[in-house]
Amino acid sequence: MPALRSQPRDLSLFSLVPFNERAKEAVKHPHNRHLAYRYKDNTLALDIGFHIRSKSCSPSILATLGRGDAADIFVDGSSVSRIQCSFEINLDSKVIMLVDRSSAQTTQVYKGDAPNSEVAPFEHGRPLPPQVVIMESLNETLGMGGTRRDLVTFSLHWHQALVDTVDMLNKRATLPQDYKQEVEECPRLAHTCSQELETIPPSRMETRAHAPSQLRMRYKQFDHVGGGSFGTVSRGLDLDQGRFMAIKRLRQSSAPKGSENFKQSLYYARKREVETLSRITHVRSPPQKLYDID
Repeated sequence: MPALRSQPRDLSLFSLVPFNERAKEAVKHPHNRHLAYRYKDNTLALDIGFHIRSKSCSPSILATLGRGDAADIFVDGSSVSRIQCSFEINLDSKVIMLVDRSSAQTTQVYKGDAPNSEVAPFEHGRPLPPQVVIMESLNETLGMGGTRRDLVTFSLHWHQALVDTVDMLNKRATLPQDYKQEVEECPRLAHTCSQELETIPPSRMETRAHAPSQLRMRYKQFDHVGGGSFGTVSRGLDLDQGRFMAIKRLRQSSAPKGSENFKQSLYYARKREVETLSRITHVRSPPQKLYDID
């Protein structure tokens, strides 16, 4: 049996660091040894990236987690589905998504330990299967199983920032083919590929609270792109679809009270602006637009 690595692989994107005892058991499980390496303070962690040959055979899936034979990473637990969740690549934006594939929706994300850490958790009422962006400083803790969805909990430690991750994925149009060593280290990877990921319920069904039918669009705003007479434009990321978009933030009118003609003229000018932007398309994919008013 080969010795454990002392650092992540070159093709690794992030690591799953155990946050509780059940997660430590998953990292130490023999089925996951080919992904384990020694993290800080001799803690064992799992390496996630292109070196994993997912048995799903999907070019967009990095790895699946669950207690079934079809899972790439074995996670035991009576309330863990055979395919609990998966790490997937949005092939257009090259952003990494976490997809909840459990029928009882017992996967959740939480804030990390860093002061600037943010969270955009799964919300009931959004399109199925539930998915959300994962990146540095956003959704850095992964929990699954149990009524509180934290039976098994990992911390996600990224090896580079979002822009570097996207750049790395853009340079790899297809997944690398040099999997021979990984297959030799872990015979489970040589199993027949599963052409479709099934949603299989855990041993114990969980209940979840109802949510409002109308959910707001969730996004993260990045660098400033430009501006004009109506407002400013920034680059943004749809946290539920994993697509980059332009965010135009409109300025409030500074017209004095009683200038009804000016306000009406400004209203129609902004209306034309929004209608024009809504018709913009791109050769690669239709961009999303989000309009906020300061």
